[in-house]
Amino acid sequence: CDLLGLPQPDWLEGQSLLPLLENSAAEVNEAIYAETTYHAAYEPQRCIRTQRYKYIRRYDDYDDYVPANIDNGYSKDFLLDHGLLGQKRATEELFDLVFDPNERNNVADDASYSSIKLQLVEPLAQRLEETDDFLGRRPVPRPANFILNKRTCVDPDSQDSSDYEVFAD
Repeated sequence: CDLLGLPQPDWLEGQSLLPLLENSAAEVNEAIYAETTYHAAYEPQRCIRTQRYKYIRRYDDYDDYVPANIDNGYSKDFLLDHGLLGQKRATEELFDLVFDPNERNNVADDASYSSIKLQLVEPLAQRLEETDDFLGRRPVPRPANFILNKRTCVDPDSQDSSDYEVFAD
């Protein structure tokens, strides 16, 4: 809207990227947020990312990988062949993107990062409240008239009825 000189509708969310294009600002957001509830299967998680840190919180008690939510391909096949489904996932993940840009070392339980973690947990919780995201309070209900892969399903394109559930009114 800013680039074209158009008025911004009331429902519009986010920040204009025009200051970045004009080189009048180095950044337009202190943090960005991401969320997933359903992809091919149920896997509720929320994320906050700053220039230096990324914090991910999962909102259920399922600690296995959800293979249906990993795109099919050689990388997935490689991970499955090497025991991915025997690995567990942490409820919280924190990455220091300066020292770990590939996000391989989860420091969420590292005491030296406890204050950083708190600086990210609080705004993420505030974001859930501001956006009326009820994930922090209870599991998200599955939509009606919906086909959902089970968390144990490996191939989201499977035609095997034992790999998915149908939710109807």
